[in-house]
Amino acid sequence: VRIQDNDLAKELISATLAGNAAAVATLLQAGAPWDALDEHGHSAGAHAIRQRDEVVLQLLVAHGSVSLFQEQNAGQGRGGHFGGENGRYLAQRLRFEGNRILDEECRPIIMDWESPI
Repeated sequence: VRIQDNDLAKELISATLAGNAAAVATLLQAGAPWDALDEHGHSAGAHAIRQRDEVVLQLLVAHGSVSLFQEQNAGQGRGGHFGGENGRYLAQRLRFEGNRILDEECRPIIMDWESPI
């Protein structure tokens, strides 16, 4: 799989929409954010669900699970989304939009397709 665009999030969305599981796996390994959003605020996972693409969905869920676990362990439970030294993140106001929870910067906190994580 050849990655031609430096915007890995955009490429991940495109690969998901195309149902190209090999490209999705390659992009995730290359550092594409598993929770990438398109210009309409829809995630790669939401697109996979809409298309009923179980293979791509499982790739995204597995990568998201590992990413969250690594983030928690890297900070030994203190950094990232998990607390302690990141008080600003934990103190921010969240916004509910449909079936999504977004942070102050409109990044998803959790979306319906992430419930297996």
